[in-house]
Amino acid sequence: MLNSHTALLGALAAGGLAVLLRQLGVPPAVTATTPVLMACFAAFPYDLVWRGPLLPYVTGVALVPAFLLLVSALVRDPGTGTVVLVGLGGAALFGLQPATALFAAVFALLMLAQRWLGARRVPWGELRALSLAGALVLLLSAPAIVGSVRAGAGGGSVDWATEGTGWQVVGRLLLLGHEGSGPQVWLAVLVAAGVVGLRTARPLWWWAAGTAVAVLLFVLAAASDEALAAALTRPWWNDAWRLLGVAALGMAPLAAHGAWELARLLARRTARPAAVAAVLAGVVVLTGGLYTPGNTGRVASAYQSDRHLDADEVAAMAWLGRRVPPGEVVMNDPRDGSPFMAALEGIRPVFGHQVPKATYATLGPTRRTLLDRFHCLDSDPDVRSAIEQLGIRYVFLGSGYVRPHAHRAQGLVGLSDSPSLDLVYAHGGVRIYRIDLQPLSDQPIPACSDPAAEDPPS
Repeated sequence: MLNSHTALLGALAAGGLAVLLRQLGVPPAVTATTPVLMACFAAFPYDLVWRGPLLPYVTGVALVPAFLLLVSALVRDPGTGTVVLVGLGGAALFGLQPATALFAAVFALLMLAQRWLGARRVPWGELRALSLAGALVLLLSAPAIVGSVRAGAGGGSVDWATEGTGWQVVGRLLLLGHEGSGPQVWLAVLVAAGVVGLRTARPLWWWAAGTAVAVLLFVLAAASDEALAAALTRPWWNDAWRLLGVAALGMAPLAAHGAWELARLLARRTARPAAVAAVLAGVVVLTGGLYTPGNTGRVASAYQSDRHLDADEVAAMAWLGRRVPPGEVVMNDPRDGSPFMAALEGIRPVFGHQVPKATYATLGPTRRTLLDRFHCLDSDPDVRSAIEQLGIRYVFLGSGYVRPHAHRAQGLVGLSDSPSLDLVYAHGGVRIYRIDLQPLSDQPIPACSDPAAEDPPS
Protein backbone atom coordinates (compact mmCIF):
# COMPACT_ATOMS: atom_id res chain seq x y z
CA MET A 1 0.00 0.00 0.00
CA LEU A 2 2.82 2.41 0.84
CA ASN A 3 4.51 1.69 -2.48
CA SER A 4 1.26 2.45 -4.31
CA HIS A 5 0.97 5.66 -2.30
CA THR A 6 4.52 6.63 -3.23
CA ALA A 7 3.96 5.90 -6.92
CA LEU A 8 0.95 8.21 -7.00
CA LEU A 9 2.60 11.23 -5.36
CA GLY A 10 3.85 12.76 -8.60
CA ALA A 11 0.50 12.31 -10.31
CA LEU A 12 -1.31 13.84 -7.33
CA ALA A 13 0.83 16.98 -7.44
CA ALA A 14 0.89 17.29 -11.24
CA GLY A 15 -2.86 16.77 -11.57
CA GLY A 16 -3.62 19.35 -8.91
CA LEU A 17 -1.31 21.85 -10.57
CA ALA A 18 -2.88 21.33 -13.99
CA VAL A 19 -6.41 21.91 -12.67
CA LEU A 20 -5.29 24.96 -10.67
CA LEU A 21 -3.53 26.52 -13.66
CA ARG A 22 -6.56 25.93 -15.85
CA GLN A 23 -8.73 27.60 -13.21
CA LEU A 24 -6.39 30.60 -13.18
CA GLY A 25 -6.71 31.07 -16.94
CA VAL A 26 -3.14 30.10 -17.75
CA PRO A 27 -2.65 29.28 -21.47
CA PRO A 28 -3.58 25.66 -22.26
CA ALA A 29 -0.07 24.95 -23.56
CA VAL A 30 1.42 25.91 -20.17
CA THR A 31 -1.24 23.95 -18.31
CA ALA A 32 -0.60 20.82 -20.38
CA THR A 33 3.20 21.13 -20.20
CA THR A 34 3.39 21.57 -16.42
CA PRO A 35 2.64 17.92 -15.49
CA VAL A 36 5.20 16.74 -18.04
CA LEU A 37 7.96 18.94 -16.64
CA MET A 38 6.89 18.17 -13.08
CA ALA A 39 8.18 14.65 -13.71
CA CYS A 40 11.71 16.03 -14.30
CA PHE A 41 12.43 17.66 -10.93
CA ALA A 42 14.61 15.49 -8.70
CA ALA A 43 13.81 17.63 -5.66
CA PHE A 44 10.14 16.66 -5.71
CA PRO A 45 9.10 14.02 -5.11
CA TYR A 46 12.12 11.81 -5.85
CA ASP A 47 14.65 13.23 -3.38
CA LEU A 48 12.13 13.32 -0.54
CA VAL A 49 11.12 9.72 -1.22
CA TRP A 50 14.77 8.65 -1.45
CA ARG A 51 15.87 10.52 1.64
CA GLY A 52 13.05 9.62 4.04
CA PRO A 53 10.79 8.52 2.76
CA LEU A 54 9.00 11.60 4.15
CA LEU A 55 5.62 10.38 2.97
CA PRO A 56 3.31 12.55 5.14
CA TYR A 57 5.27 15.68 4.21
CA VAL A 58 5.47 14.85 0.50
CA THR A 59 1.76 14.04 0.44
CA GLY A 60 0.97 17.38 2.08
CA VAL A 61 3.07 19.28 -0.45
CA ALA A 62 1.40 17.39 -3.30
CA LEU A 63 -2.01 18.44 -1.95
CA VAL A 64 -1.20 22.17 -1.73
CA PRO A 65 -2.54 22.88 -5.27
CA ALA A 66 -5.78 21.06 -4.41
CA PHE A 67 -6.19 23.20 -1.30
CA LEU A 68 -5.60 26.37 -3.33
CA LEU A 69 -8.35 25.23 -5.67
CA LEU A 70 -10.70 25.13 -2.68
CA VAL A 71 -9.66 28.66 -1.66
CA SER A 72 -10.19 29.84 -5.24
CA ALA A 73 -13.66 28.27 -5.23
CA LEU A 74 -14.44 30.00 -1.93
CA VAL A 75 -13.71 33.52 -3.18
CA ARG A 76 -15.80 32.85 -6.28
CA ASP A 77 -18.68 31.34 -4.31
CA PRO A 78 -18.43 32.40 -0.63
CA GLY A 79 -21.19 30.10 0.56
CA THR A 80 -21.51 27.83 3.57
CA GLY A 81 -20.59 24.71 1.62
CA THR A 82 -17.30 26.06 0.33
CA VAL A 83 -16.46 27.51 3.76
CA VAL A 84 -16.80 24.02 5.24
CA LEU A 85 -14.74 22.48 2.42
CA VAL A 86 -11.89 24.95 2.91
CA GLY A 87 -12.02 24.41 6.68
CA LEU A 88 -11.86 20.64 6.28
CA GLY A 89 -9.14 20.88 3.64
CA GLY A 90 -6.96 23.13 5.77
CA ALA A 91 -7.45 20.93 8.83
CA ALA A 92 -6.56 17.89 6.75
CA LEU A 93 -3.26 19.49 5.74
CA PHE A 94 -2.53 20.38 9.36
CA GLY A 95 -3.27 16.84 10.47
CA LEU A 96 -1.23 15.34 7.66
CA GLN A 97 1.80 17.59 8.12
CA PRO A 98 1.61 21.04 9.80
CA ALA A 99 4.61 22.38 7.84
CA THR A 100 2.79 21.86 4.55
CA ALA A 101 -0.23 23.73 5.88
CA LEU A 102 2.01 26.74 6.51
CA PHE A 103 3.14 26.81 2.89
CA ALA A 104 -0.43 26.37 1.71
CA ALA A 105 -1.35 29.42 3.78
CA VAL A 106 1.53 31.45 2.28
CA PHE A 107 0.47 30.61 -1.28
CA ALA A 108 -3.19 31.26 -0.48
CA LEU A 109 -2.45 34.69 1.02
CA LEU A 110 -0.36 35.67 -2.00
CA MET A 111 -3.10 34.51 -4.37
CA LEU A 112 -5.68 36.57 -2.50
CA ALA A 113 -3.37 39.58 -2.31
CA GLN A 114 -2.93 39.62 -6.09
CA ARG A 115 -6.67 39.21 -6.58
CA TRP A 116 -7.55 42.08 -4.26
CA LEU A 117 -4.78 44.38 -5.50
CA GLY A 118 -5.92 43.81 -9.04
CA ALA A 119 -9.51 44.67 -8.09
CA ARG A 120 -8.31 47.52 -5.85
CA ARG A 121 -10.72 46.44 -3.15
CA VAL A 122 -11.34 43.68 -0.62
CA PRO A 123 -14.91 42.37 -1.01
CA TRP A 124 -16.55 42.03 2.38
CA GLY A 125 -18.26 38.77 1.43
CA GLU A 126 -14.98 37.12 0.47
CA LEU A 127 -13.22 38.35 3.60
CA ARG A 128 -16.02 37.12 5.85
CA ALA A 129 -16.09 33.69 4.20
CA LEU A 130 -12.30 33.38 4.42
CA SER A 131 -12.36 34.39 8.08
CA LEU A 132 -14.97 31.76 8.86
CA ALA A 133 -13.00 29.13 6.97
CA GLY A 134 -9.81 30.14 8.80
CA ALA A 135 -11.55 29.91 12.16
CA LEU A 136 -12.83 26.44 11.25
CA VAL A 137 -9.32 25.36 10.26
CA LEU A 138 -7.95 26.55 13.62
CA LEU A 139 -10.75 24.84 15.52
CA LEU A 140 -10.37 21.50 13.77
CA SER A 141 -6.56 21.68 13.78
CA ALA A 142 -6.21 22.64 17.45
CA PRO A 143 -4.67 19.27 18.50
CA ALA A 144 -2.09 19.41 15.69
CA ILE A 145 -1.27 23.06 16.41
CA VAL A 146 -0.91 22.51 20.16
CA GLY A 147 1.22 19.43 19.55
CA SER A 148 3.52 21.32 17.19
CA VAL A 149 3.94 24.18 19.66
CA ARG A 150 4.71 21.79 22.51
CA ALA A 151 7.21 19.90 20.39
CA GLY A 152 9.04 23.13 19.58
CA ALA A 153 8.93 24.36 23.17
CA GLY A 154 10.19 21.03 24.42
CA GLY A 155 13.51 21.38 22.65
CA GLY A 156 12.67 18.93 19.90
CA SER A 157 13.86 21.20 17.09
CA VAL A 158 16.57 20.03 14.70
CA ASP A 159 19.42 22.10 13.29
CA TRP A 160 20.97 20.44 10.26
CA ALA A 161 24.52 21.31 9.31
CA THR A 162 25.01 23.86 6.54
CA GLU A 163 25.77 22.58 3.05
CA GLY A 164 28.08 25.37 1.88
CA THR A 165 28.33 29.12 1.62
CA GLY A 166 25.42 31.19 0.38
CA TRP A 167 26.85 31.51 -3.12
CA GLN A 168 27.62 27.79 -3.32
CA VAL A 169 24.06 26.93 -2.34
CA VAL A 170 22.61 29.46 -4.78
CA GLY A 171 24.85 28.09 -7.55
CA ARG A 172 23.60 24.55 -6.98
CA LEU A 173 20.05 25.83 -6.84
CA LEU A 174 20.35 27.66 -10.15
CA LEU A 175 21.55 24.45 -11.80
CA LEU A 176 19.06 22.29 -9.86
CA GLY A 177 21.93 20.20 -8.54
CA HIS A 178 21.29 19.92 -4.80
CA GLU A 179 23.48 17.37 -3.00
CA GLY A 180 24.20 15.05 -5.90
CA SER A 181 20.71 14.96 -7.41
CA GLY A 182 21.68 16.89 -10.54
CA PRO A 183 22.57 19.16 -12.12
CA GLN A 184 19.46 19.35 -14.28
CA VAL A 185 20.76 22.06 -16.56
CA TRP A 186 18.14 22.01 -19.30
CA LEU A 187 15.32 22.11 -16.77
CA ALA A 188 17.08 25.04 -15.09
CA VAL A 189 17.18 26.81 -18.46
CA LEU A 190 13.40 26.48 -18.77
CA VAL A 191 12.88 27.82 -15.25
CA ALA A 192 15.14 30.79 -16.02
CA ALA A 193 13.23 31.45 -19.25
CA GLY A 194 9.98 31.35 -17.32
CA VAL A 195 11.25 33.83 -14.74
CA VAL A 196 12.53 36.18 -17.46
CA GLY A 197 9.16 35.97 -19.21
CA LEU A 198 7.04 36.51 -16.10
CA ARG A 199 5.85 39.84 -17.48
CA THR A 200 3.55 37.90 -19.81
CA ALA A 201 2.38 35.51 -17.08
CA ARG A 202 0.27 37.72 -14.85
CA PRO A 203 -1.84 34.80 -13.49
CA LEU A 204 1.39 33.25 -12.17
CA TRP A 205 2.82 36.28 -10.38
CA TRP A 206 1.53 35.24 -6.97
CA TRP A 207 2.69 31.67 -7.59
CA ALA A 208 6.18 32.93 -8.46
CA ALA A 209 6.20 34.98 -5.25
CA GLY A 210 5.34 31.89 -3.18
CA THR A 211 8.08 29.96 -4.95
CA ALA A 212 10.52 32.76 -4.11
CA VAL A 213 9.61 32.40 -0.41
CA ALA A 214 10.40 28.68 -0.57
CA VAL A 215 13.68 29.37 -2.38
CA LEU A 216 14.74 31.97 0.20
CA LEU A 217 13.97 29.61 3.09
CA PHE A 218 15.91 26.86 1.33
CA VAL A 219 18.98 29.06 0.99
CA LEU A 220 18.73 30.08 4.65
CA ALA A 221 18.44 26.47 5.81
CA ALA A 222 21.25 25.21 3.57
CA ALA A 223 23.76 28.05 4.03
CA SER A 224 23.22 29.69 7.42
CA ASP A 225 23.49 28.70 11.07
CA GLU A 226 22.35 32.10 12.30
CA ALA A 227 19.61 32.23 14.92
CA LEU A 228 17.25 34.11 12.60
CA ALA A 229 17.66 31.52 9.84
CA ALA A 230 17.02 28.73 12.34
CA ALA A 231 13.91 30.46 13.66
CA LEU A 232 12.45 31.07 10.19
CA THR A 233 13.04 27.51 9.02
CA ARG A 234 12.18 25.73 12.27
CA PRO A 235 8.67 24.67 11.10
CA TRP A 236 10.45 22.63 8.42
CA TRP A 237 13.04 21.27 10.88
CA ASN A 238 15.68 23.54 9.33
CA ASP A 239 15.74 20.91 6.56
CA ALA A 240 16.84 22.23 3.17
CA TRP A 241 15.52 19.13 1.41
CA ARG A 242 11.93 19.75 2.51
CA LEU A 243 12.08 23.40 1.51
CA LEU A 244 13.59 22.63 -1.88
CA GLY A 245 10.76 20.15 -2.48
CA VAL A 246 8.23 23.00 -2.19
CA ALA A 247 10.41 25.20 -4.38
CA ALA A 248 10.48 22.49 -7.07
CA LEU A 249 6.70 22.26 -7.00
CA GLY A 250 6.64 26.02 -7.53
CA MET A 251 9.17 25.90 -10.35
CA ALA A 252 7.22 23.44 -12.50
CA PRO A 253 4.69 26.00 -13.85
CA LEU A 254 7.52 28.50 -14.32
CA ALA A 255 9.44 25.96 -16.39
CA ALA A 256 6.31 25.28 -18.42
CA HIS A 257 5.88 29.01 -18.99
CA GLY A 258 9.53 29.14 -20.06
CA ALA A 259 8.90 26.39 -22.60
CA TRP A 260 5.89 28.34 -23.88
CA GLU A 261 7.98 31.50 -24.23
CA LEU A 262 10.63 29.60 -26.20
CA ALA A 263 7.88 28.16 -28.41
CA ARG A 264 6.60 31.68 -29.07
CA LEU A 265 10.08 32.74 -30.13
CA LEU A 266 10.34 29.69 -32.35
CA ALA A 267 7.00 30.46 -34.01
CA ARG A 268 7.76 34.23 -34.03
CA ARG A 269 4.19 34.92 -32.94
CA THR A 270 1.62 33.06 -30.82
CA ALA A 271 2.74 29.68 -29.58
CA ARG A 272 1.44 27.35 -32.23
CA PRO A 273 0.95 23.69 -31.27
CA ALA A 274 3.77 22.62 -33.60
CA ALA A 275 6.22 25.01 -31.92
CA VAL A 276 5.22 23.83 -28.44
CA ALA A 277 5.59 20.21 -29.54
CA ALA A 278 9.02 20.97 -30.99
CA VAL A 279 10.21 22.56 -27.74
CA LEU A 280 8.93 19.63 -25.68
CA ALA A 281 10.53 17.14 -28.04
CA GLY A 282 13.82 18.99 -27.66
CA VAL A 283 13.47 18.92 -23.87
CA VAL A 284 12.83 15.17 -23.91
CA VAL A 285 15.92 14.55 -26.05
CA LEU A 286 18.24 16.93 -24.21
CA THR A 287 17.23 15.63 -20.78
CA GLY A 288 17.66 11.99 -21.75
CA GLY A 289 13.95 11.27 -21.39
CA LEU A 290 12.93 13.91 -18.81
CA TYR A 291 15.80 12.90 -16.51
CA THR A 292 14.05 9.59 -15.92
CA PRO A 293 17.20 7.43 -15.53
CA GLY A 294 18.69 9.68 -12.86
CA ASN A 295 15.45 10.09 -10.94
CA THR A 296 14.68 6.39 -11.16
CA GLY A 297 18.12 5.48 -9.88
CA ARG A 298 17.78 8.00 -7.07
CA VAL A 299 14.62 6.37 -5.73
CA ALA A 300 15.75 2.80 -6.45
CA SER A 301 18.90 3.25 -4.36
CA ALA A 302 16.76 3.71 -1.26
CA TYR A 303 15.34 0.21 -1.71
CA GLN A 304 18.62 -1.51 -2.55
CA SER A 305 19.82 -2.20 0.97
CA ASP A 306 19.49 -4.86 3.63
CA ARG A 307 16.62 -2.87 5.12
CA HIS A 308 14.46 -4.03 2.20
CA LEU A 309 13.74 -7.42 0.68
CA ASP A 310 16.17 -8.33 -2.06
CA ALA A 311 15.58 -10.60 -5.04
CA ASP A 312 16.92 -13.65 -3.15
CA GLU A 313 14.46 -13.17 -0.30
CA VAL A 314 11.52 -12.67 -2.65
CA ALA A 315 12.48 -15.81 -4.59
CA ALA A 316 12.84 -17.81 -1.38
CA MET A 317 9.38 -16.75 -0.21
CA ALA A 318 7.95 -17.81 -3.56
CA TRP A 319 9.70 -21.19 -3.19
CA LEU A 320 8.30 -21.60 0.31
CA GLY A 321 4.83 -20.50 -0.76
CA ARG A 322 4.60 -23.53 -3.08
CA ARG A 323 5.26 -25.88 -0.17
CA VAL A 324 3.33 -24.41 2.74
CA PRO A 325 -0.41 -25.12 2.73
CA PRO A 326 -2.88 -22.36 3.68
CA GLY A 327 -3.05 -21.74 7.40
CA GLU A 328 0.27 -23.37 8.25
CA VAL A 329 2.63 -21.23 10.32
CA VAL A 330 6.31 -20.62 9.47
CA MET A 331 8.88 -19.75 12.12
CA ASN A 332 10.67 -16.49 11.31
CA ASP A 333 12.76 -13.64 12.67
CA PRO A 334 10.58 -10.53 13.07
CA ARG A 335 13.55 -8.25 12.38
CA ASP A 336 14.76 -9.44 8.98
CA GLY A 337 11.80 -8.47 6.80
CA SER A 338 10.36 -11.99 6.74
CA PRO A 339 6.91 -10.82 7.96
CA PHE A 340 6.42 -9.65 4.35
CA MET A 341 5.90 -13.30 3.38
CA ALA A 342 2.27 -12.81 4.39
CA ALA A 343 1.79 -9.99 1.87
CA LEU A 344 3.84 -11.55 -0.94
CA GLU A 345 2.85 -15.20 -0.77
CA GLY A 346 0.02 -15.46 1.73
CA ILE A 347 2.27 -17.40 4.12
CA ARG A 348 1.44 -16.98 7.79
CA PRO A 349 4.59 -16.18 9.83
CA VAL A 350 4.85 -16.74 13.58
CA PHE A 351 5.78 -13.06 13.88
CA GLY A 352 3.87 -10.77 11.52
CA HIS A 353 5.64 -7.59 12.59
CA GLN A 354 8.73 -6.35 14.39
CA VAL A 355 8.94 -7.01 18.14
CA PRO A 356 10.82 -4.19 19.86
CA LYS A 357 11.54 -4.41 23.58
CA ALA A 358 8.60 -2.10 24.31
CA THR A 359 6.12 -4.66 22.96
CA TYR A 360 7.95 -7.86 23.89
CA ALA A 361 5.86 -8.28 27.04
CA THR A 362 2.66 -8.30 24.97
CA LEU A 363 3.65 -11.56 23.27
CA GLY A 364 1.97 -14.70 24.50
CA PRO A 365 4.08 -17.31 26.33
CA THR A 366 4.26 -19.58 23.26
CA ARG A 367 5.72 -16.92 20.98
CA ARG A 368 8.07 -15.64 23.69
CA THR A 369 9.40 -19.16 24.07
CA LEU A 370 9.99 -19.47 20.33
CA LEU A 371 11.60 -16.05 20.00
CA ASP A 372 13.96 -16.62 22.92
CA ARG A 373 14.69 -20.35 22.78
CA PHE A 374 13.71 -21.86 19.44
CA HIS A 375 17.29 -23.12 18.98
CA CYS A 376 16.74 -25.33 22.04
CA LEU A 377 14.25 -27.54 20.16
CA ASP A 378 16.56 -30.55 20.54
CA SER A 379 16.60 -30.45 24.34
CA ASP A 380 13.75 -28.27 25.65
CA PRO A 381 10.27 -29.86 25.93
CA ASP A 382 8.64 -26.41 26.18
CA VAL A 383 10.07 -25.38 22.81
CA ARG A 384 8.87 -28.64 21.24
CA SER A 385 5.44 -28.11 22.74
CA ALA A 386 5.29 -24.61 21.20
CA ILE A 387 6.34 -25.97 17.79
CA GLU A 388 3.70 -28.70 17.91
CA GLN A 389 1.04 -26.34 19.23
CA LEU A 390 1.45 -24.00 16.23
CA GLY A 391 2.13 -26.81 13.74
CA ILE A 392 5.42 -25.34 12.49
CA ARG A 393 7.24 -27.28 9.75
CA TYR A 394 9.56 -24.65 8.25
CA VAL A 395 11.93 -21.95 9.49
CA PHE A 396 12.73 -18.93 7.30
CA LEU A 397 15.81 -16.74 7.89
CA GLY A 398 16.23 -13.67 5.69
CA SER A 399 19.33 -11.55 5.10
CA GLY A 400 19.82 -8.11 6.59
CA TYR A 401 17.52 -6.31 9.01
CA VAL A 402 14.87 -3.64 8.84
CA ARG A 403 16.63 -1.54 11.46
CA PRO A 404 20.33 -0.72 10.98
CA HIS A 405 21.50 -1.86 14.44
CA ALA A 406 19.34 -4.98 14.73
CA HIS A 407 20.73 -8.49 15.00
CA ARG A 408 19.46 -12.04 14.70
CA ALA A 409 16.82 -12.94 17.29
CA GLN A 410 18.56 -14.92 20.00
CA GLY A 411 16.34 -17.95 19.58
CA LEU A 412 17.31 -18.26 15.93
CA VAL A 413 21.10 -18.17 16.39
CA GLY A 414 23.10 -21.32 15.66
CA LEU A 415 20.34 -23.28 13.92
CA SER A 416 22.81 -25.02 11.61
CA ASP A 417 24.03 -27.06 14.61
CA SER A 418 20.60 -28.57 15.28
CA PRO A 419 20.09 -32.22 14.21
CA SER A 420 16.31 -31.55 14.12
CA LEU A 421 16.63 -29.00 11.31
CA ASP A 422 17.33 -29.90 7.68
CA LEU A 423 18.62 -27.11 5.43
CA VAL A 424 16.38 -27.37 2.36
CA TYR A 425 16.99 -23.98 0.72
CA ALA A 426 20.06 -21.77 0.64
CA HIS A 427 20.60 -18.93 -1.79
CA GLY A 428 22.40 -15.66 -1.17
CA GLY A 429 21.88 -14.88 2.50
CA VAL A 430 18.55 -16.74 2.81
CA ARG A 431 18.17 -20.03 4.63
CA ILE A 432 15.08 -22.24 4.94
CA TYR A 433 15.03 -25.22 7.29
CA ARG A 434 12.51 -28.06 7.51
CA ILE A 435 11.80 -29.34 11.00
CA ASP A 436 12.37 -33.07 11.56
CA LEU A 437 12.29 -33.49 15.31
CA GLN A 438 14.77 -36.03 16.67
CA PRO A 439 14.55 -37.68 20.10
CA LEU A 440 15.12 -35.25 22.96
CA SER A 441 18.77 -34.91 23.90
CA ASP A 442 20.47 -34.09 27.18
CA GLN A 443 23.05 -32.06 25.29
CA PRO A 444 21.73 -28.73 23.93
CA ILE A 445 23.45 -27.17 20.95
CA PRO A 446 26.02 -24.46 21.85
CA ALA A 447 23.71 -21.54 21.10
CA CYS A 448 21.05 -22.93 23.43
CA SER A 449 23.45 -23.29 26.35
CA ASP A 450 24.43 -19.60 26.05
CA PRO A 451 22.91 -17.67 29.01
CA ALA A 452 22.29 -14.71 26.69
CA ALA A 453 19.59 -16.79 25.06
CA GLU A 454 17.27 -15.72 27.85
CA ASP A 455 17.61 -12.01 27.08
CA PRO A 456 14.53 -10.34 25.56
CA PRO A 457 14.92 -8.61 22.19
CA SER A 458 16.37 -5.15 22.02
